[in-house]
Amino acid sequence: MVTGIVIPHEIRVAVFEHQFGALADYQAAVGRYVEPVYLADANLTIYANEEGKVRQLPANRRATCLWWFLYPETRGRDILVGDVVLIGSTRGHGSTTALPDFLTRQLQHPGRFTIEVRTNDDPAHWYDNGRNFDDYFEAAIVAINLQERWSQVREMRVSPA
Repeated sequence: MVTGIVIPHEIRVAVFEHQFGALADYQAAVGRYVEPVYLADANLTIYANEEGKVRQLPANRRATCLWWFLYPETRGRDILVGDVVLIGSTRGHGSTTALPDFLTRQLQHPGRFTIEVRTNDDPAHWYDNGRNFDDYFEAAIVAINLQERWSQVREMRVSPA
């Protein structure tokens, strides 16, 4: 069994932790056949409903935001739909691992988060943007917008404030 989180498509439903042991557990969480979306650099995998777009499931704004934040090259090219599972990964080799505890806490619980950036002018230092956000997803949305408008951004992260 590994611990992951379910990110419901319904924004009013909280992200929650769940134990996954077999393929059937993932299928139950997403509502049918699963399709993996590997986030290799982050060592994560998102499992989504393989037929979600064909079945016209609603967009999952939080999961899409997380995907776009971690992989900017996917922004505007695709979205995730329906409920999804976020789990650790061994880079697409078929095995999953538990999510790191810090990430589970950050995504599941409200808190104070900030955006930190590295710029092309000073890639050695992280700079806080001076704003605080109530949850990780809210901060990630603002970070995506900031990166699209500010060409000097080299790298971004969302951190506890």
